[in-house]
Amino acid sequence: MQSQANISHDQIRRKVYSINRNVDVNHAVPLTYDNYIRAPELIQFQYPEFKGGLNHHDEHLFIVIHQGFEIWFKQILFEIDSAVSIMKDPTLFVEQLAIESVHEKITRAGLIMKTIIPFFDVMETMHPLSFLEFRDFLGPGSGMQSIQMREIETTLGVRHEDRVHIPKEMKMASQCPLGYGASNHDDESVIDENMTAQMKKLSERYHSESTTVKSLIHSWLEKCIHPMVPENFEEKFLQSVCQCFKFQRLRWRDTKEWHDYDEKAMELEKEKVKNWINGNTATTSHHVLDKCPMMAMTQNQVQNRHDIAVTNENGSADSSKKRRLAILFIMCYRHIPGISHLSKLIDSLLSFEEQLLLWRNRHVKLVENYMGTKIGTGGLGLKYLNDTLGMRIFDELWQARSYYVATSWLPELKEGSNQTFQFC
Repeated sequence: MQSQANISHDQIRRKVYSINRNVDVNHAVPLTYDNYIRAPELIQFQYPEFKGGLNHHDEHLFIVIHQGFEIWFKQILFEIDSAVSIMKDPTLFVEQLAIESVHEKITRAGLIMKTIIPFFDVMETMHPLSFLEFRDFLGPGSGMQSIQMREIETTLGVRHEDRVHIPKEMKMASQCPLGYGASNHDDESVIDENMTAQMKKLSERYHSESTTVKSLIHSWLEKCIHPMVPENFEEKFLQSVCQCFKFQRLRWRDTKEWHDYDEKAMELEKEKVKNWINGNTATTSHHVLDKCPMMAMTQNQVQNRHDIAVTNENGSADSSKKRRLAILFIMCYRHIPGISHLSKLIDSLLSFEEQLLLWRNRHVKLVENYMGTKIGTGGLGLKYLNDTLGMRIFDELWQARSYYVATSWLPELKEGSNQTFQFC
């Protein structure tokens, strides 16, 4: 993939890595470990003066763990923002070096999230009864007020309407940052005039949906990747779905006894895949289900499956189809040299979100261990946290996993002109 603009490799390198050599060395402060890392300041932040210091020995651990989360959240945001700065430049985000750089930054962010999950193990060396000794002094403070976590989610692509709704009577607007369940994220009444700089930044992120990782990836798939896809790819892909389905049934059971059923089941499978590719909210035809009474999936179950997406959440049906064909194409042909770096980017996004889901899940288990079903210091509790586990950001990337076909079932590719591909 090459851009139309004439950008030199050195220009790309400098844009991607933000190389700065304009440092005035004559006025630089002599470097020491402490003035570079700011260690003296960091180790002074464990004694909250506004509440009179620590109330229990284990409160020190509690503070350090959460400070550790926040400092790593800051690094994650740094990586995501850097990736976004590349992705929103259409002349840059078609170059292999730029795409690989985004992949590296997202991969690093995911690895950081994976690294901080074991912090919960360290936290659980504190007994639940020890936590109760100082918990009463924490309210109405709450982990829900972590603005950086909301910034991470928002910059990745979580919209206000995607969040778990918080009933108005349970919401404490004075403590909860913008977007925690307000009925409208444009409602200025939830913005206090004394809002901190962080909350203002969060507000700006909420109003910049066009520059989220999700929206930029969608645009990239539609405008840059889909033109690479052969015109008859959908037809070939659906043929491969049927061939693979037939082979599975031949291997799994006596085809004579199951032949009629398997033919109908294959028709159902093909139509399900075709519906998803075309971004249809319509479910599989009634006549197909009627012919296949032994299928465990009823019409109602099909309609409620997460992989039959609602297209109005992700744009028009045409743009949705372009994205989905692009996803299937680059993932199923990930071994091709001109495609492999594209598939690695997709994998890194899902890997990052997987770690985010694991972090949330581990947090839920920690809360259950420490306070069971008690109401949290911020007014919510275990039920709210459990409800957040169902949230997905890169929904179409996850859905596509249900429709992958082994590359061995697909026809071979050959590279055409202008970075396009054709079937041999």
